[in-house]
Amino acid sequence: MTTRDLVQRVAAALGRTAPVWRAPLWPFLTAAVIFERTLSPLGIQPPLHRRRLDFFRKSFVFSTAKAKRLLGFTPVIAFREGAAETAKWYREQGYLDR
Repeated sequence: MTTRDLVQRVAAALGRTAPVWRAPLWPFLTAAVIFERTLSPLGIQPPLHRRRLDFFRKSFVFSTAKAKRLLGFTPVIAFREGAAETAKWYREQGYLDR
């Protein structure tokens, strides 16, 4: 499953559509560097930093193949169903709007 697939499936579990808006990364990276250099020395956690942007900079592929090979793990439920159950739990706990 690619990062895009993951985002689309989580959005579907939340009853939303995945965002299609795309923006260049460089303005956010520039802002992150400025935040890191000005706020970190003051002991303030920057609201945006380069490491947080790695999710958008890299393309991830999610797979259970290694867990199966090394641990004998086989998922009991599909990701789509698990995402829906997770969203339901978050709603029941009041973390998401109903």
